[in-house]
Amino acid sequence: MDFLDLKTVKKTRIYTELQEQGLADKWFYFKGKKVVSHIDTFYYSVKVAGLWDENLGARQLVAELRELKEEAERGREGKPFFEEDVLCNDLEVLPFFGFKMYRFGISRPDCFDIFVAESVPDCNTSPIVVQLRSQFLWLRGTEAAFYDSLVYLLTILDHYGIKVADITENRLDFAYHTNYIQDMLHFFADENLGEMQVSSFRRWGKEGCFNGSGIEADYITLGRRSSNNCFVRIYNKSKEVIERGYKQFFVPLWLAEGLISEFDKYVFDVCFEEGKQVWNFKDVARCRFYLEHGHDPDILEAIRGLMDSANASAEDFRRLADFCVPDLTNITNIEIQTKRKFYTNFRFPPIQYPDWLPFEEKRIYLILHMLQSIRDFITYNTIRFVDFRGRWASERRERRPTADWWLRLSACGELDGVNYDLCKDYQRRFDWYRGKARSISSLAMLASLADQRDGPHLTYSLEDDWADFLSYFNDNDLERYQAMRERKHREVMASHF
Repeated sequence: MDFLDLKTVKKTRIYTELQEQGLADKWFYFKGKKVVSHIDTFYYSVKVAGLWDENLGARQLVAELRELKEEAERGREGKPFFEEDVLCNDLEVLPFFGFKMYRFGISRPDCFDIFVAESVPDCNTSPIVVQLRSQFLWLRGTEAAFYDSLVYLLTILDHYGIKVADITENRLDFAYHTNYIQDMLHFFADENLGEMQVSSFRRWGKEGCFNGSGIEADYITLGRRSSNNCFVRIYNKSKEVIERGYKQFFVPLWLAEGLISEFDKYVFDVCFEEGKQVWNFKDVARCRFYLEHGHDPDILEAIRGLMDSANASAEDFRRLADFCVPDLTNITNIEIQTKRKFYTNFRFPPIQYPDWLPFEEKRIYLILHMLQSIRDFITYNTIRFVDFRGRWASERRERRPTADWWLRLSACGELDGVNYDLCKDYQRRFDWYRGKARSISSLAMLASLADQRDGPHLTYSLEDDWADFLSYFNDNDLERYQAMRERKHREVMASHF
């Protein structure tokens, strides 16, 4: 189906069975054609007073970052940075982290990254770029996230005697999550794409994957990724959350806003708990839901047979799941990426700045103050989807009315009132699962390497492997563990904002 429809859900076997028990609404309630929006990525650039390459404080900062990065890359783990400051003692310099001239990366986990250039070609090039992370933006709020990161940055620069001259926007991505679109292949059919959109984009792209003998689209683009102006990507966010194995905090947020049902959350939970970063594993989770809540003995026996079979394929699970339960709701993300050139051409009206605002922060204050106007401009003047069927087929595209789904999207402002504690508790739960899975894997690998070195064990047991692991520790290892334990504690606490 192209869009999420409760009628389709009601036709499934499990819905009928649970309805007889009065439990169908509990598991399958959602709000149809729902959209939520937020800033998903935010980069800003920082220029400093004077020449970066000749600034003594900048040279000292770069020298310390170079030393820490080299140490981090030797040990292949982050190194603490700025520990002496009570406010900013949860930062670390990461190994193999940076881009182009910005060789050094200072990170506050799950919050933001500060990229620092070793050298810049001229005084017009910003030596510092800050990236605000998605989780920080969604859960903290765009304005609060920006000012939190700025406090950290200014504290660091002040320590080295570096003065800020200007702060400007670099990139903002406007994300719109919706359950309106369930089948991107047909919703954005190739033969209709030109007729259904009004924009100045000249290029488009579509990617997808094979689904058994069928195909599905999961990524559509309008414009050029390399553009310094505007670029649109439309993709399956549900699939990304499962396959990437992070950003689980979106699940309770989507549930609270009505984009998904409790059944959908169950499917996500199973995928996360099992650590299966494979999209098709959702069909195993769907079958497991019927196994726990369904009653038809023939279906239950068929599911158990697949679960016990070593030869069961993903397509086997999907066919059986389609027979008895709904599919996982696809949350489609329409993401509009805007970069520096877009804002250079944007005409802002004059506004009244507060008296307390430093000059160097006025540009970002203006951007934050005008976010809704920017959204309105983007979703009408930059890109707009229109009705193109029926009596509108013969009308020029520019004169066609805006499509219902795009009206809903463009009317959606930035989401506020996010249940921070709920989202973070959910995220922490699966961070713990991932941590446990990594620990099990690491212990098994170390025990196997010990087998190679000392000769294999006659039997394998967790108790023996764990005892052997502890016996390998010396004083240096214990000191290293204690330092790492303290640093990881700070990282985890920092990720709680």
